[in-house]
Amino acid sequence: MQEVGVVIFFVLSGFLIAHTTWTRKSNAAATNYGFRHFFIDRFSRIYAGYVPALLFILLVDSISLLIAPGAYVHGGALDAKTALGNLLMLENFPALDILHRRVASVPAIDRLGSGRPLWTLAVEWWIYMFFGWLVLARRRNRPWAYWSVLALLSIVPAWNLVWGLGDGIALAWVYGAGACALIWRGTAAVFSRRAWTAAACLCTAVTVTAGAYANGRAYDRVLVALIAATVTIGILGLQQSRLVVPATSRRWVRRVADYSFTLYLVHYTVLEATTLARGRVSDPALVVIGVVASNLLAVLLAALGEMRHRTLSTYLHRRFS
Repeated sequence: MQEVGVVIFFVLSGFLIAHTTWTRKSNAAATNYGFRHFFIDRFSRIYAGYVPALLFILLVDSISLLIAPGAYVHGGALDAKTALGNLLMLENFPALDILHRRVASVPAIDRLGSGRPLWTLAVEWWIYMFFGWLVLARRRNRPWAYWSVLALLSIVPAWNLVWGLGDGIALAWVYGAGACALIWRGTAAVFSRRAWTAAACLCTAVTVTAGAYANGRAYDRVLVALIAATVTIGILGLQQSRLVVPATSRRWVRRVADYSFTLYLVHYTVLEATTLARGRVSDPALVVIGVVASNLLAVLLAALGEMRHRTLSTYLHRRFS
């Protein structure tokens, strides 16, 4: 279930980042939107929530290690080297992993402690940087510098198109960006609303059927393509629909979205910490406690970090743009 969520997130991320970037680039005459602006926007949005989450993982895991050292299973990934590597988005960096297999002195950076979902964020970050540089960086004055940086930024996206922990999860991001390109070119207007609705129903049925035969492998390439197609057709269909989302619903969606990134980063850590009470508390109660605690702690952390990303972005734009 959670892996299907990751696939959908990558598809939506590709769609939204491409849409935002191309929209701002098309208004470049007024805003002069370039890679520096793009970098500040992405850095602020991600690191405002990421740094507090890393500190939270360090704190909770250290307490867990202190209370139950025998039950803690991430001891090799809870040190300064791993924390610094995660801060620099180097967790599971392919070049380091390959070199580590050949030269033991070269460190391989794992995800920090119980922050098992952090690998997806590192993949996202490098895809963002590659896409932003590809679309926005200037290549006329120093083409050699442009292509050199592009080659460096392509390492993680290229690796994760074929391999990586998600078995080519970067393809889902490409599918999402492709969906955006279809809308950008006016493809949605070619077909009627009924045609999009029928296509969405058919694609959903095919995807659910394929998922049933995927044997629990949500990162199966065929299934990822079908999930991406279902999301894409749904987005294109909504472009043609007359659906109006009530203002109350929009407000609630925004409130949840305000801390959803932080929730994603820390929920695994909270759920693992609750297992220390296994045997003293029933499993159903642990599930409820884990879900409630994850959300409450994520809201508190987001209030300190994620919800302040616009303030950080404004400051950095004033300072460096």
